[in-house]
Amino acid sequence: MKHLPPSTFIKYLDVVLESFNQSALLFLPIVLNKSLVIPFE
Repeated sequence: MKHLPPSTFIKYLDVVLESFNQSALLFLPIVLNKSLVIPFE
């Protein structure tokens, strides 16, 4: 296993976090809606 340069690793981490944030923003309202709706059914 070869080591990546720190700048490359940070850039990769930034991309991963960015895509994770976008998917979290998409799924969070859905999850919240489900958890809020279910108790009242």
